[in-house]
Amino acid sequence: MSKRMHRGGASLHGLDDAFEAIGRLWGLRLLRKADVRGICVASVGGLLGIDDDEAFPPPRKCYRIAGQILEGLQSRSIQEPQPLWDNIALLSKVIPLSLEERRFLAFRAVAERYEPLDNLLSAIGNLSDERLARIVATALEIDPAVARGIVARDARLRMSGLISLDEDLVVFSEKVQVVPGLFNALLSVQPDLDSLLSVFVKKSPAPALTLDEFGHIADFVRLVRPYLERVCRERRKGSNI
Repeated sequence: MSKRMHRGGASLHGLDDAFEAIGRLWGLRLLRKADVRGICVASVGGLLGIDDDEAFPPPRKCYRIAGQILEGLQSRSIQEPQPLWDNIALLSKVIPLSLEERRFLAFRAVAERYEPLDNLLSAIGNLSDERLARIVATALEIDPAVARGIVARDARLRMSGLISLDEDLVVFSEKVQVVPGLFNALLSVQPDLDSLLSVFVKKSPAPALTLDEFGHIADFVRLVRPYLERVCRERRKGSNI
């Protein structure tokens, strides 16, 4: 049987180039740190571009191939996959996420859609919170301390309810759970923030009453309205309107 090995950027599993490129980049960074001998062929074949079981090389050659592909990917200007990245930016308007937190959310979404990365993460095995942080730090090339902060109990992603972490030792897809509906919302084109948030909240109808119905407090409203408008505009914490 002929041996076929592909080291290029051909589209895999029908995903667009941006998803494949960023998914392979993150996956190959992890693969180079993993013990290939303990990972099945199916889990790394897509990342290495090997589609024939008989062509699967020994571990040392796997690392060399991974390094070659990784070098090629890192030399390219890889664009963040759309509409995922734009939607995460929209979400950050109401939940102030750091760049690293945005990238972690993108990493979780890409792993859900890009099968070779998902396979590798599953093959790596059960994760503690510390091991999860090391994986995030390796894949995204960020400081391990920053990665620990991203997945900490008091982190914004967890406090907001966007993600939750299983307390048990389970594989990545079960460890990092996402609020229902978030994946579809992030991976679909959203015209605005209201459209994105409609998955989670239902917008209230416009109030039936206007200020004209509250003439008896008109003087008070005129006095406090400029202050309330400024609080809204500057998003002052601790102010309830």
